[in-house]
Amino acid sequence: MEKIHLPDGCHGARFSDPADFAAYLRGPCAPSPYLNGNAEGGAWYGASPAQTMKRASEGNPALTGACDRLLDKMESVDFATSRFATVAAVAGGAPCVSAYLAGSPLAMRRRVRLVDDMAPLAVVVDIGVSASVEHDTIQRRGAAALALVRLLSATRPVALWIVTGQQTDIYDDKRNAAFALRLDTAPLDVARAAWLLCAPEAFRRASFAACFAIAGHAGKRDVNWLDNSHRDHPELIRKIMPALTGADDFVVVPSLITSGETQFKSDAAAAQWVREMLDKHGGAAAA
Repeated sequence: MEKIHLPDGCHGARFSDPADFAAYLRGPCAPSPYLNGNAEGGAWYGASPAQTMKRASEGNPALTGACDRLLDKMESVDFATSRFATVAAVAGGAPCVSAYLAGSPLAMRRRVRLVDDMAPLAVVVDIGVSASVEHDTIQRRGAAALALVRLLSATRPVALWIVTGQQTDIYDDKRNAAFALRLDTAPLDVARAAWLLCAPEAFRRASFAACFAIAGHAGKRDVNWLDNSHRDHPELIRKIMPALTGADDFVVVPSLITSGETQFKSDAAAAQWVREMLDKHGGAAAA
């Protein structure tokens, strides 16, 4: 785990892979009431503390089926992303001496963004969900992100990041904390990626415990969105994403703030939502 300095005093951390995250859960997060043996059960969490710890290490292959269903619906989609390139220009930030001596009018160089269907792409998933969001909605949102990454990684470099941010100890010593976890995409670790993206306990147990530990509140509970505001959370998490992930260009799969969202009511709706989100965030999609 690497500590990250984030804007506005937010405590931050970056995990290099799921194994790094699982080790953090076993170590600094051990006192967490969300993970220890006395933690309450209940279907809302998705799994018991023991199951959560086991799946954090091994993943959950049973969740990959939802991703496979979406792959069938998205197999014909093509996406274009962007990259930076240095081009010859009349005006720019740096001179080209050889072009100047040759009398070329394009004697300067400047960086421009080019659309390129082979450019690297970062997909960043905020795994946060409101308390009222049902398990199947969480699973479908995660499956959409995972299916998209599996499609894109066959044709271009893709980085997959999982992020979340929370305000800890919301009644006393309030502290914002956030973390990012990178998942290998070449090859894609499908079982662990599916668990992190699709399982309720990955957020409601594991990420709660991690954020409390990152904020220095490892043994406490009571958590909410960043700044204790579901309205401000999306912009706050987007603000710290570059520092958390190190990525400049990314497609964001946002948190699920309310149970009233309709983008994931069916597999077909989830596939369509992914197309719309990519178009909104700079990718061009064509069925």
